Amino acid sequence: MDEYDYEWGHATVTYPDWVGTLQLDQKLTGPVDIYDLTGVDRDEWLIIGLDFGGGETGMHTPHVIAVRKSELAERSIYETPNIRAADIQIHGVEPFELLHRITHLLDMRLRIRSVRDATITITELLDVPPQDEHDDIEADDIAPDEPEPETADDPLALAAQVMTRADRLQPKAFERGYNITYKVSGSLGSGETSVAEYVVWRIDQRPENNTGRSFSSAQAVQNYLTELARLPRYRLDLLDSQVREETDGEQPFSVITDARSGKEFFIRITDIEAGTELFMHAEEPPGGSWVLDNP
Repeated sequence: MDEYDYEWGHATVTYPDWVGTLQLDQKLTGPVDIYDLTGVDRDEWLIIGLDFGGGETGMHTPHVIAVRKSELAERSIYETPNIRAADIQIHGVEPFELLHRITHLLDMRLRIRSVRDATITITELLDVPPQDEHDDIEADDIAPDEPEPETADDPLALAAQVMTRADRLQPKAFERGYNITYKVSGSLGSGETSVAEYVVWRIDQRPENNTGRSFSSAQAVQNYLTELARLPRYRLDLLDSQVREETDGEQPFSVITDARSGKEFFIRITDIEAGTELFMHAEEPPGGSWVLDNP
């Protein structure tokens, strides 16, 4: 074992043309976790950091930053301001495979260095190339056949495509009172065909319950959102004194509680920023403080 003594801090490169932030909401359930994937002994170590890097020739071997549990004694990790840790290089694991397998939600944002401290306000939402909009089509115009499932031999490439498509559809889902999550089956190098799955769930369902309707393609999700838009629309005033919002900076969802009904609604923080109203398309009234809205 080599002895080192250096401070592990923020990511750095010699000329940072792009700078930004990343947040990851880790999967809480599943057949494997980060210790299984990396082979790090969970009884001996507590993993507290991930270190990814690469260059023009490809990605480097991933590292994890871990603390010996014997070093903590009876203390909790959050009670330790100065931490002595090990940098453990993980062999036989692809960086993106590791990242994909532990991710429930991932948000990475980069900006060019010259606008590092600027406030950026988004005023348009566009697609390149332009994508067909289906919101205004009639029910009879929707293709009766289920769109072909989205599959690929490379699970990482498919996951990237599915994440992009889900993010593109999320604003439409939010307008209808729904969220979209996704997952991709299959392992890198297994030879199996990877299959995409989109899950559309109403905002009054808890995100960890994995409830909702499943679809095998973005087009099928689009068709479903078009159907939802035809249902009655209800509105919740977030400025109502009986409605409160709780946001945990470490979680991707804000929790909106309606005191009149006791119901909770889970909204992506990025969707609700500066918002004063929520909308939901539903066959039955959500009850409580929700009122029928005439768009």
